[in-house]
Amino acid sequence: SCCCCSSSLLFLRDRCKSLCWNSSDLERWGGTKKFFHQSRNISCSINSSSDDEWFEAMSPSSPKTIARLQHNHEPFDCTKLGLYVVRNAVTEEEEDYLLSHVDKKLLRMRYLEGHFDLVSAGHREMERSKWDDTSLAIFKRLIADNPVTGPYHSSFSNRVHILDLSSEGYINPHVDSVKFVGPVFSGLSLLSDAIMTFSPSEDFIETREGKEAPTFEVFLPRRSQYILSGPGRYDFAHAVNERKFEWDGVEYERTRRMSFIFRPKQAP
Repeated sequence: SCCCCSSSLLFLRDRCKSLCWNSSDLERWGGTKKFFHQSRNISCSINSSSDDEWFEAMSPSSPKTIARLQHNHEPFDCTKLGLYVVRNAVTEEEEDYLLSHVDKKLLRMRYLEGHFDLVSAGHREMERSKWDDTSLAIFKRLIADNPVTGPYHSSFSNRVHILDLSSEGYINPHVDSVKFVGPVFSGLSLLSDAIMTFSPSEDFIETREGKEAPTFEVFLPRRSQYILSGPGRYDFAHAVNERKFEWDGVEYERTRRMSFIFRPKQAP
């Protein structure tokens, strides 16, 4: 994924003199469509846009993806950071259908106590590249017909990474390596509601702009699709480690969670 060098904006320099970013700063940072490439630590520029009408059609009650700051729950629109959540991306029947293709094999596997790179624990995983026409039609709707991932759909393969996380399991903060994952990727969150936490990546923290960037959270309802691109993909490490949480006054407890993860190898 090739990026063009560019300079930071003046408001970012001024803001770094204060003690902490707030939600408006995050929205403004995302609005510049600039981010720090996690392997080169340089300011980068991308051409990303969202189709609000499409998201409104997919999720009439919430066309924007609302995140919240972790320390005070202040809400903000994280689509400006390249982060999107599409609620009810698949139906209950489609969820059952996709799980039926992988559950038999996964249930024969033990949950691992730790991953070789220490990113996750309490998980089991597999990859599958052979799918029937019904499954491929679901994937096409999620990836090729999506205005964010659509431009990259030719670099997505049918090889899907399936991550099965136990109720006791967790995924530590990480940024997916640019060696293996392209500039945008997506996941389908099944079986359980969850919170995904975003904290400044190590490379972003090393920059003046990233030193005071806050940690924030995004709610992933069961059967939702999440998309990471732009600053949300490169500047912030994502994690799933909260078991019990509250969102909009409702108490949740994460149970077994399955993710179908779609990753492009490179930019088109």
